[in-house]
Amino acid sequence: MTVSFKSNINGRATSNWIEDARQDIAYAWRGLRRSPGFTLGVVVVLALGLGANAALFSLLDRVFLATPTGVDAPQEIRRLYYVEPQAPFRAFGPANGVNEPVDYPEYLALRASAPANVEFATYNRPDSIDTRIDDTVVPAMVSYAAQSYFTTLRVRPARGRFFTSDEDRIEVVAPAAVISDAFWHRAFAADVGILGKQVHIGDQTYSIVGIAPRGFDGIDLDRVDMWLPLGALPPPPFWGVSRTMAGIIWPGENPIGKCILTFARTAPCTSVVGVVENVHTDAVIEPRPFMQLYLPIAQNRQLDSLRFGPRGIERVLLVRTRPGTEATVIKFALRISREQLPGANTLRANDLTQVLGPKLRPWRLGATLFGALGVLAAVVAVVGVYSVIAYATSQRAHEMSIRMALGARAQDILALVAGEGLRVLSLSIAIGVAAALAMQRFVASLLYGVSARDPLFLASAVAPFALMGFAAILTPALRAARSDPASALRAE
Repeated sequence: MTVSFKSNINGRATSNWIEDARQDIAYAWRGLRRSPGFTLGVVVVLALGLGANAALFSLLDRVFLATPTGVDAPQEIRRLYYVEPQAPFRAFGPANGVNEPVDYPEYLALRASAPANVEFATYNRPDSIDTRIDDTVVPAMVSYAAQSYFTTLRVRPARGRFFTSDEDRIEVVAPAAVISDAFWHRAFAADVGILGKQVHIGDQTYSIVGIAPRGFDGIDLDRVDMWLPLGALPPPPFWGVSRTMAGIIWPGENPIGKCILTFARTAPCTSVVGVVENVHTDAVIEPRPFMQLYLPIAQNRQLDSLRFGPRGIERVLLVRTRPGTEATVIKFALRISREQLPGANTLRANDLTQVLGPKLRPWRLGATLFGALGVLAAVVAVVGVYSVIAYATSQRAHEMSIRMALGARAQDILALVAGEGLRVLSLSIAIGVAAALAMQRFVASLLYGVSARDPLFLASAVAPFALMGFAAILTPALRAARSDPASALRAE
């Protein structure tokens, strides 16, 4: 009897709950159909919120959470950073004293001094290099890696092998290459006989000895198509002259005509003929510029006797073209270069945007992400302002009707509603600007070429929101001003 009684109660409760839910959904659906504009706004806000959250989580998962495919025990792997003192005489260096890359001798020293249970590996960020496969030139993202790179990550080759210890010497040009699964499909049509095939980079030939597992194409955001052993890495020097160099060596003096000895004390004196503005050498933002010395190649044959890596010093030819003539000029420049430069069997032409692309990519990614979130926040805020003003106006419909019945004009009602809304909007903008100024020291490193306190920058951020907010306020204000007081009083 007790069980039957409880069963009936539970059955009626379940039935009532389902019926109540059905009625609520039907009522909500009828309300949405009666107000298509409101419905569209709700759908847009929900779509923006869900889409932005999905995109943000996907990015965070890709950058911070997702385990690189093929890497075993990623929780045991750490990227090593170090802090070095200010070194103005170095051509390359860290922006804030914190550096990520290490020189090869530093890597060898770390590896030699490491305990038995610690492994060290080194690699460089990939660079776009034209590779020649048979008679076809194929651009590839190439990274140079130590033999321990794959063993430290505990990655297993899908085909073939990785580098051996004999190929892990920088003084030896090891003719071995490992390619990614994606590059194998793209450049070789997934040829099963790929092992042993040759690729040409410059005047060096490499044999493909292995294929990385599918999905393993680097542990950074940059794609990697091919890995070469460290012996194939050409470490080019950087010569430059800058305002920083003049200020450090000859502070307060005119550097023009001063003497500089290069390469050796017995070398002839090189006179300074000009001072060049500081340039960025390795990063978009470099708060500590480095000394740079420019040497004319035609007057410094010492450069021709130096060789850095298997290809010697890499030289760059800069070509400025007129709009619409890029293809013709580049084709001509490449033909002349092949004729004039012996051994230059593989040449590539990149525009400046391609060269700067890897350096600007994180900034563009951050700008896109924060811009999208900013637009989403602005839309949600404007919808919120509209909803608050519209609700407050509807609650005061009876008051507005009495005011109009007693002689208030439409413009008086418009000024009343809009004035209250503008006060709320102004307070919101003031709070937002104050918060932005208070947080500027935390976001200053994320800004490029602009200050967080720049009035024009703040105005450009506030103006769109203010305009959208004003439109959101004006809509219910106009509706209230145009309402019929008799109809509103009858409805009450």
